Amino acid sequence: MGYKRPARVYKLVFNEDDDMAGLEVKARSMSTGGLLDMAPLLDLQLSASPTAEEMESIAELLERFAGVLVSWNLEDDDDEPVPATLEGLLDQDIDFVLRIILAWADAISGVPAPLDGLSPGGEPSLVASIPMDVS
Repeated sequence: MGYKRPARVYKLVFNEDDDMAGLEVKARSMSTGGLLDMAPLLDLQLSASPTAEEMESIAELLERFAGVLVSWNLEDDDDEPVPATLEGLLDQDIDFVLRIILAWADAISGVPAPLDGLSPGGEPSLVASIPMDVS
């Protein structure tokens, strides 16, 4: 009997000082090959008047992310849940969606989260406390 790797789901929570505070997004991981294929799309810089090629790239990025999006607590203006689907993504502002996608990409690529608090500092190094006298 072989090993079956459990699916990894990342929970993205946005900071209290962020304008997206309170938003929680759950999204699955992606294969290494999928992430490598998606990497150029993550670096896409939209021009003021996006070209057809840029629009195709955005559409591909959204489709790929929709494939791993599991859930979110997003509601519309009528307090109705927004489905965690491609259609739900397409109903949102592009900058909002891109921030979510970039946060997810950081999480799955292993970028460590900020530390929870200050380091206690530890004890001074013994080497640093040995007097060094040059004669």
